[in-house]
Amino acid sequence: MKGQLDRVVLTRLDRGWRSVSDFYYDAEIFKQQNIDLVFTKQGLDTSTVYGRGALGFMLLVAEIESELATERTNDGIAHARKHGTKSGKPFGRPKARRAYKSLVDNLRDFRHLGRGQFSAAAEAIKIPQGTMRKWIDEMMRDDKWRLEIIQVLPPGPITTRCRRLGIELTQTETELMLSATSISESASIPTAST
Repeated sequence: MKGQLDRVVLTRLDRGWRSVSDFYYDAEIFKQQNIDLVFTKQGLDTSTVYGRGALGFMLLVAEIESELATERTNDGIAHARKHGTKSGKPFGRPKARRAYKSLVDNLRDFRHLGRGQFSAAAEAIKIPQGTMRKWIDEMMRDDKWRLEIIQVLPPGPITTRCRRLGIELTQTETELMLSATSISESASIPTAST
């Protein structure tokens, strides 16, 4: 590199360095090899004393701004976690236990709607139907929640999910589902005994 360059031209200071220490490390290397730095948008040229001074000052201010922005972001996240967001909704994803319990309760309440059960339940707890279906799949994979969900959904959606997720219902789970739905047709329901 020695002797090949006499100047490095950048449009803006932040295109080259994010911290003062990084800049000064690289600037020392450039200085040893007699390479000047020029920043076109800021009008800075390190070949002059004033250019080097202004550049150092600008880097210091930029680093302070960056650290303050990080602090403000972290403070905002901490405040939102403690007090919720401006909209009043909780920060982040709701706790699964509370969300799953609410979903089961709403599916039970809207069971009489038949095919409209899913959309009514999703609307009641203010989540997209895709999220609700994902939650139901997660619940089907969990033994405790599977017992809850098979009591509130019709056998069709349960059977479809069991096949898709590779889950075999136990005889007890099958009986529970059938007693909850008052349907005696169990031929299409996958169980561990069939």
